[in-house]
Amino acid sequence: MKKLTQNKTTTILLFAIFQILLGIVLISSEEHEYEHTIWQLVFDTTLICGIMTFIPNRIFNIAHAVWFILVYSTAIIDIYCIDITGTGLSYKTIKLILHTNTDEIADFFHSFSITNIFNSNLFTILALLLLHGLCLKYTQRIYTSLL
Repeated sequence: MKKLTQNKTTTILLFAIFQILLGIVLISSEEHEYEHTIWQLVFDTTLICGIMTFIPNRIFNIAHAVWFILVYSTAIIDIYCIDITGTGLSYKTIKLILHTNTDEIADFFHSFSITNIFNSNLFTILALLLLHGLCLKYTQRIYTSLL
């Protein structure tokens, strides 16, 4: 049971690190009206991680996977909104996305050339997603071998 708790702690620590990195990428991609954005990001991440520690071990992996998918998909949609409308994810942009058809989404992804992808925030988010997944897989492998 102790090793399972250590794995949970490591997963939450990795989650916190990558969420702060993801937040910094999103903060740098749009203009903000107030100066305490980074502190709000750290506070929100700490609060979410605190809540995650109280999730029972039986359902922790499912809750973490759902949160993982939700956060990264929201970040990708936010970058899409910034590129299309010039503003972040809001009620108006959600209405715009709901009226976007698959051809427009395909045009959005095809509009990136190889050099544009590597210089965009979308690439940074996808790289963070890949790195986060690899770190989780690596720590799972370590704890599995210890059992």
